[in-house]
Amino acid sequence: MAPPRLIFPVGTVFRSLTVVSAPLSDKTHTCYDCRCICGQIVRVTAGNLKWDNTSSCGCQKPLLCRAGRLTHGGTGTKLYGVWNTMRQRCENPRSVRYIDYGARGITVCLAWTVFANFCAWALTNGYTVGLQIDRRDNDGPYSPDNCRWATPVQQRANRRDSRRVETPICPPAN
Repeated sequence: MAPPRLIFPVGTVFRSLTVVSAPLSDKTHTCYDCRCICGQIVRVTAGNLKWDNTSSCGCQKPLLCRAGRLTHGGTGTKLYGVWNTMRQRCENPRSVRYIDYGARGITVCLAWTVFANFCAWALTNGYTVGLQIDRRDNDGPYSPDNCRWATPVQQRANRRDSRRVETPICPPAN
C-alpha cells in the first residue's frame, strides 16, 4: 500500500472541520477523520479538504445555501417590485409596457441595474410605500438626476398625453 500523499497534522482546521486523526489510506484515497463544529466525526478525503469541497459534516449546508442565495434581502418588498417593474418595462421586449418605455429608448442607468444601489437612492430620496417613481423628463432615462417619488395624482399630471390648459383670470363681476 502506498503511503498517504497529503499530510495535514492533527489540529489543522478547514472551515468547520478540524483534523483529529493521522492520515488513513484506502486503495485510492488518503482520508482524515475530522470533527465538525457540531461535534460529529466525519471521514473526508484529503483532496476534498485541500480543495475546500467539504466544509462541514453537512450541518452547515442549509446556512451556507441560504447565505449564498441572499444578495440584498429586498425580494418581495414593495420597493423591489418598483425596481423590478421599472427594469422589465425598459429592458424586456416581452413586457406589455415595453412599447411605451424600452421601445421608445427609455433606459435604466447602469448603477440602478443593481437593486442595492436603487434601494439606497430611494431611501435617501424620500421613498415611502404608496409613492411611485416618476421621471421629471418623460423622454429621459430612469436615473438619480431624472427621477423623484410622486403621489399617483402628481404622476398622472406628468404624462406624455397630459395637456396643460391655462385659464384666463376673469375680472370680478360688478
